[in-house]
Amino acid sequence: MAGKKTKNRSKPKPSVDPGADASVAIPAVDPESALAAARHVASALTDAPTRARFTRLPSEELDPKHVQAYASLLDAADQAATAYGTAGATETDALVPYALVQRASELKTRMFDCAEHNLKGIADARTRIDVIRPGSGHRDTLKDLRGLAALYDDYGDTLKKDGNYYREADKLDAVSIAVEIQRALAGGQRAGTKAAGRSWARAFDKLRTAHDEIIATGRWLDRNADDVISRWPSLFTAFAVPAKPKKKAKPPATPATPAA
Repeated sequence: MAGKKTKNRSKPKPSVDPGADASVAIPAVDPESALAAARHVASALTDAPTRARFTRLPSEELDPKHVQAYASLLDAADQAATAYGTAGATETDALVPYALVQRASELKTRMFDCAEHNLKGIADARTRIDVIRPGSGHRDTLKDLRGLAALYDDYGDTLKKDGNYYREADKLDAVSIAVEIQRALAGGQRAGTKAAGRSWARAFDKLRTAHDEIIATGRWLDRNADDVISRWPSLFTAFAVPAKPKKKAKPPATPATPAA
């Protein structure tokens, strides 16, 4: 009798600051984008047919506690991220070395041009590229480099065909420079902000454990779908929720012309 076939499900690799203590390392991720991706997955799990596909799986394929606890883990991470953001809102950015700023700018420009030229026909990639456009501060650059590295990770096979902008080392360089910028920015944090950051890191790590299992399973189940990556986004993806169309304002009523 043939043995049971094991599903080949690759799990996204986490990315954290390697220079910090492993138990409290601030994750190299933009909280806003990560939580947007998590909310997207949480919404998918509320769909009855989708949830049923997960719950029917044997526990050795997916531990059911990941699905059951996901909403609570997301709430805890959301609260911790808000507290971390509030604690650091009034702090002045630490000085980021000029040479590092220059390296980051040149790398961001090249990676952006590569992604824009080669991925403009892919809806998911197009949305993520548009998120990278605004902002020019250090925190914006940090967020953009992470987003570009995620695009290179998800669409590397397509980008490698580019002969003008693509460089093999750029993805790892983007992650490395983002970590350097994060360290520089963290240098000026007060004790309260650092404590809030550690709480965010612990909450994110618990969420990531469940999230990685769920999206690995989701991507396997939907492996034949064209939008499988955007359907089950990584927490390390620059994920954007499509904006709701604005309602057009009604034109003011034209007063009736009095009869002559």
